[in-house]
Amino acid sequence: MSEKNYFSKNTLKDNPSGFILQESENNEAAGNIISDSEEAFMLDLCGHNSFSKNILTNTSVGFMVEGSENNEIVGNTIYNSEILVMMNSSTYNYFSGNKFTNISVGFMFEQSENNEVSQNTVDTAAIAAMMDSSGKNYFSKNLVTIQPPPNQLDNIDFDVIGTSDY
Repeated sequence: MSEKNYFSKNTLKDNPSGFILQESENNEAAGNIISDSEEAFMLDLCGHNSFSKNILTNTSVGFMVEGSENNEIVGNTIYNSEILVMMNSSTYNYFSGNKFTNISVGFMFEQSENNEVSQNTVDTAAIAAMMDSSGKNYFSKNLVTIQPPPNQLDNIDFDVIGTSDY
């Protein structure tokens, strides 16, 4: 297990993946710039990590979170990405104060529970949130502007897809 690493003020461009953390705890990534990557940050079986003030552009997925818990993603800026946060089997993660512009899907949760998404700004997204077999997630005080791509204007008339127990 790796722990207590600090990633700060790095610039990554044209990488298949930005930062990959596996079975890692108590790390911090702040002030990094990542562009033209598949996943900017990938967390696999991680906990108690902090991601703040990072700038991500042209990524397929901003944050891929799998089997992870108690992570904080706060105050990041993401432009021109397909999916902001893709979460699978993850719990008790906190997303707040992030700014996202020109995104296809904001938050995609699959089998994830008890996560909090609050006070984020999502500008120009086709879909704000997609839920699949997820429950007890808390969305509060987010500002979302839904703008479907021109070829999908007739097909999208919602901003949350799926079911949730909350």
